Amino acid sequence: MPKGKIPKEKIIADVLIFAVHKEESAIRFYSRLAEQIQDAEATLVFLNLARDEGIHRQTLEQWWRNQFNKPFPFDINMVDERKAEIDSQAGALAALDLALEAEEASAKHYVALAKLTKDKKLAKLCTRLADEEWGHFETINAEKNAIIESFYWFDVDHSAYLED
Repeated sequence: MPKGKIPKEKIIADVLIFAVHKEESAIRFYSRLAEQIQDAEATLVFLNLARDEGIHRQTLEQWWRNQFNKPFPFDINMVDERKAEIDSQAGALAALDLALEAEEASAKHYVALAKLTKDKKLAKLCTRLADEEWGHFETINAEKNAIIESFYWFDVDHSAYLED
């Protein structure tokens, strides 16, 4: 093998290791948000997101086992334990903004991984996961818009429209 060339197996392994730990980080992030938020509907959104990220993790670990025929080398030190600090005044909107940022970053990450890997099956998996992350982004954005619209209706002074 030419000097400096990274073996395909190593690239695939690195991609999968990074992705599984990123998914575990997302599971923990959304679970913490669900615990902190007071809005029942937003809590359900975060619990569903945590569940979906768990499915992503399982899918990636199964891909690992199929590819390498050994257990996945999970390392707790690779999990991002970033705390989701939610101000009680901002509540659901702040939590949804954090989730939007996380989903956008994850989707872009999977798009980049799909382009990086030369393995067509792994590229297809990364593309599918990117699409699912963009779906999460849209779900969260719709939830945020619903909250904003309900705040808007309560904040508008409607009496001006009735005076003529």
